[in-house]
Amino acid sequence: MVNLEQIPEFKSSPGLREKLFALSTLKTLKKGEVLISEQSYIRSVPIVISGSLQVLRSDDEGREILMYYLRGGESCIMSFMGGLHNETSKVKVIAEEITEILFLPIERIRNLIREYPQWLEYMFNLYQNVLTNSSNWLMPSLLKKWTKDFSTCYTKNKNSPEVIFSK
Repeated sequence: MVNLEQIPEFKSSPGLREKLFALSTLKTLKKGEVLISEQSYIRSVPIVISGSLQVLRSDDEGREILMYYLRGGESCIMSFMGGLHNETSKVKVIAEEITEILFLPIERIRNLIREYPQWLEYMFNLYQNVLTNSSNWLMPSLLKKWTKDFSTCYTKNKNSPEVIFSK
């Protein structure tokens, strides 16, 4: 179980920790329970207290691709961004085991950003972590698409020195 004091960005702000608990709802998910489905509207941002979540995305052929895991002290940057812009979820999030989560309502996010710079720093660090670890899921998927595009292009233009990639 993670104490919010253990999250580096929250260490210097007891007020932020208190506010998060006051504004959020604590829930426990069972193993395999779906937290967010693709195309659903995001009403709250989850902060994992204990346990772990899988963040998945469907590829063009409908197969689920594991993007990353969320563990104690982490939150889903995709939920944060989608909720902030009132967009539907681009990912599916599933409890990998029994998981305790703080659910922070989306409508509280903007005020937290204004009141507590540490909250925004926390979100930026989550985003950076996803980008840093994205090579695990992004590159294979892009390489597959580029290979498919190139082979399609090559078979259509065997006698042409010009290479045009399809969309």
